[in-house]
Amino acid sequence: MASRGKKKQTEAQDMKNTQINRQTDGISGTTGAGGVNGKSRTDRKIKILKTVLAAAAGCAALYIAAGLAYAAVVCLSAGSSPSAGHSGFLLSAGNIRGTGLTVYDSDENIYKTVYAGGETEVSYEKIPQEFVELLPAGFGYGNVLKAYFTGNLKSSAAGMLAWEAEKNGIENMPAGRLAQSRQAAQLAKNYSEQQLYEMLWNGLYFGNGVYGIANAAKAYESCLLENLDENQVADLVNIAKSILKENKYPDEDDVDTQTAYCAGDAFCDGLIKQLTADLKKKGKAADEAAQMLYFGGMRAYATVDSDLSQTVALKYEDRFNFTTLQSGGFIQSAMTITDYNGAVRAVAGGTAGNLLYNRALSVKRQIGSTIKPFSVYAPAVEAGKIHFSSLIPDEPIAINKDGQIVLWPDNYDGVEGGMVTVTQALQVSKNTAAVQVCRAMGEQTVYEFLRDKLLFTNLNGEEDNNLSALALGYLSDGITLDKLSSCYMMFGNGGTYEQPYLYEKLCSAEGEMIVKSTHKGVKAVSTQTADIMNHLLINNVTQPQALAKEAAIDGIEVAGKTGTVGADGEVKCQYFVGMTPEYIGAVWIGFDEEEERLNLKNYLHVTQIWKNIFQDISCEKTAFDRDSTVEKRMYCEKSGNLASQSCENVQEGWYSVDNLPGICTECGQ
Repeated sequence: MASRGKKKQTEAQDMKNTQINRQTDGISGTTGAGGVNGKSRTDRKIKILKTVLAAAAGCAALYIAAGLAYAAVVCLSAGSSPSAGHSGFLLSAGNIRGTGLTVYDSDENIYKTVYAGGETEVSYEKIPQEFVELLPAGFGYGNVLKAYFTGNLKSSAAGMLAWEAEKNGIENMPAGRLAQSRQAAQLAKNYSEQQLYEMLWNGLYFGNGVYGIANAAKAYESCLLENLDENQVADLVNIAKSILKENKYPDEDDVDTQTAYCAGDAFCDGLIKQLTADLKKKGKAADEAAQMLYFGGMRAYATVDSDLSQTVALKYEDRFNFTTLQSGGFIQSAMTITDYNGAVRAVAGGTAGNLLYNRALSVKRQIGSTIKPFSVYAPAVEAGKIHFSSLIPDEPIAINKDGQIVLWPDNYDGVEGGMVTVTQALQVSKNTAAVQVCRAMGEQTVYEFLRDKLLFTNLNGEEDNNLSALALGYLSDGITLDKLSSCYMMFGNGGTYEQPYLYEKLCSAEGEMIVKSTHKGVKAVSTQTADIMNHLLINNVTQPQALAKEAAIDGIEVAGKTGTVGADGEVKCQYFVGMTPEYIGAVWIGFDEEEERLNLKNYLHVTQIWKNIFQDISCEKTAFDRDSTVEKRMYCEKSGNLASQSCENVQEGWYSVDNLPGICTECGQ
């Protein structure tokens, strides 16, 4: 009985304990958060967190280990041969510049290959120290790790070169972070620090089609690299930082388009700019166009004549073709030679090794009296207002200047008064006569002729719709030298204006045509007017009092017109546009700085410079083609009409048979 009672007590205690356990397990729902139930839940969370952290640590360890292994592979592979399990391709100083643009001359022979950065290779010693300090040269273990973890190769010169190479689409360049890192490490192994800096700063893309630090100095600071001041260096350094850190490039408006990116060859410089402009018209961005031209294996079939270019280049290398001074600096000069279809055959962009500007194809200047034949006299002959020997008042006109009535303009020779014939006015470049004819024609008529017939695209309304601009060449924006020569084409090809152009077509490496030149031709004047103007311009060279007489070449017809741009009674620059039956050559002499003035005693006349070049150019044609309806007649210098038997002072003139002047009635009275 006693044992049975004890057993009942034990069973009762077990039931009580079971109930308590159920309550503490949350069955009754009465236990608080700080109780046994809350502690169990927290333990489980901690256990899960520890598991996650352990897994993360394991992943991180694996990631770091992979990075270390990656760096080891890259650095070890930099010392192996390219065939040892790799692509077989290695970056070098040669292929990092890309394939370049192959330029063919007018005979389809290779003229030159133009690479990114042009021909201006800057040595390490000439690279400003601020650029060297921007980033280290090599691509070591730390750089590889940074590339692995951040994807950024641009922390060293070698890494930046590899990054640029893939971006530029260099042929056979393997893609991907590992491949780029291998190439960077290999560059660092094969080249010294100085060589790496030279490769980087000569080839880095600075935006807007500009490659290399030397071209960047010209494009963004309008200065040669060696002449940069501290502020200009700082500006370029900031541009470089934006490229390296943010992949951000300068705006297109920041570029000085007059400077020469392909400094060693003015023709190729102009060609690159024209091709870039035409590719942009087809929807290509400037960056894309640059990559196509320099890294796409492109072929440009250009208009350049290799023999002519060599002749011009040799002349422009010899200072004594410009001055008789034995020492000291001398003037700048530029030249273009075109044919009568608009093709530019040869270009000189400057003298004295100063390659900052492309003075022939990019720089726009006022053109002085070279404007007179095509802006004033040609449209007046075409309209029947004047003929070869028409008399023009050699008198200034009254104008309002700053509230006062003054007589304007002055003549170059200081002589004025009476009447002069058209041919006399052109021979000695009478400003008075040109203004008189322009005013008689009407400024608006002349303005429209330049705009519509000669395709002037940069005339500025009231600034250019005036006598000074239209008759004397003081255009507000000016024009380039190749544009000036193109305005004379109509005087040798029967009256058609042809836009100057530098290439026929641009093709891919496979021969597919990418761009075709789309230059325009406009019938500007009749063949009769063109022929009469041609004879007038020949008189400018053949007559003893003519300003251009020193351009005459034995055995060949030469026509042309001089021009002078003055300021405050001094000469700023001079021009001569000379024509042979095959070519037109335009020459400019002067200074880059606006404040400089020409001391003509120290330099050869611009016509002598022209002749010195053209007398060495062989020409199959020695005479211009003629219009059969233009006839030679003798005219009277006194009346300007056809000479009668009573006229004593007579000269030879050329007239359209449909518009002959009358017979002189003033002589013999």
